[in-house]
Amino acid sequence: MTSTVTARRLLVLAFLGASSASAQERVPNLPTTMPPKQALGVADKHGKLTITMAVSPHYQLRTVNDPKTGGFIMSYVMVTSVVLRLEPALYEAYDTKGGTIAVKRLRKLLRDETVVLVSEDGKPVDPLHLRVYKEDLIVLVLLTPPGPPSSPPPTISTNPPLPPAPLPPPSFVPSTISPKPPLPPAPLPVFVPQAQLKVEIIAPKAGVVDVPVSYVIRLTNQGTATADKLVLHALFDQRLEHERKPEKINQLGRNELRTTIAPLKAGETRDEVLMLTPRRVGSLPLEISAFAADMVQYVSLHVLVVELSKTPPRAASKSK
Repeated sequence: MTSTVTARRLLVLAFLGASSASAQERVPNLPTTMPPKQALGVADKHGKLTITMAVSPHYQLRTVNDPKTGGFIMSYVMVTSVVLRLEPALYEAYDTKGGTIAVKRLRKLLRDETVVLVSEDGKPVDPLHLRVYKEDLIVLVLLTPPGPPSSPPPTISTNPPLPPAPLPPPSFVPSTISPKPPLPPAPLPVFVPQAQLKVEIIAPKAGVVDVPVSYVIRLTNQGTATADKLVLHALFDQRLEHERKPEKINQLGRNELRTTIAPLKAGETRDEVLMLTPRRVGSLPLEISAFAADMVQYVSLHVLVVELSKTPPRAASKSK
């Protein structure tokens, strides 16, 4: 009987080992690191990087003093993107084949704002991730800055601990202090009706050189008060042209355009149209910020990929 049970156990173990081996053979060749994120990158003449990355839309609480009531105003601002500014010591650049890109060459490649891949955990990107991307993409690995030096480990005594000293007997002293009256309740915060804007950019994702593109800027007031002193601030690539000359060019080389529009009541939605004409190929970003009462309320980002027209030009007809 014992020999029969032992034989059955051996057969079960052999079957489990074969199943595990076959399962290991069927495991596909998958990446072992987190996938990189797409972002827009540009480098200045010193190699300092400015990276714009999209994030999951979320609200951030903002509190400001209200000079009229003496209280404070709390509002929530929608955030959809973040901007990182990195010195050359805080990143490394590679191509999709794993080759290192020097800072001098990177300055030329990222002279204009370009789509890049970003590894946020400081680890090189697994090549299995990069097989789905174009070969001319730049891979940026964000390095963690060095932290403070660690303190030496504490010394451990081998002597046994001393017993605790005996406590003195409790003594009773009659109190001569009268109890304090209870404090008044803290005042409740003053909540003032607020305008809360939301901005959406409705536009095609692809375009053709010299063909105007219509950007529909959809504004929605989700707050409880009218949005006064409403201003739209547009930042767009220099390769995008507007009929009105831009007011100025910012430090990233983008055109700036400000437009004052009519107030927006609570719960109201309105569309504004912005016409831009792409003059060169590439990934051309447009960033729209909405200001109400001189405070930024919402920021929205759109990227237009522009190509050359595939339709050959028509031959000029001969005049008779």
